[in-house]
Amino acid sequence: MVVGKKAAITFRVSPEKNAVFSALCALKGVTAADVLRARIDEFIEENRGLLNLDALKEVKK
Repeated sequence: MVVGKKAAITFRVSPEKNAVFSALCALKGVTAADVLRARIDEFIEENRGLLNLDALKEVKK
């Protein structure tokens, strides 16, 4: 993993889901980005064994 660099992910969600998600984030005092980063981290940890991450690091160099 490259440290210090960031990439953006853009996706579409229905206005209704966005409103509910935004409201829940506000109630919990977190940002949407924080929640999504945490979920991405969880997904990676749960599925890490499926990929050879060392090979991916070499490709990105």
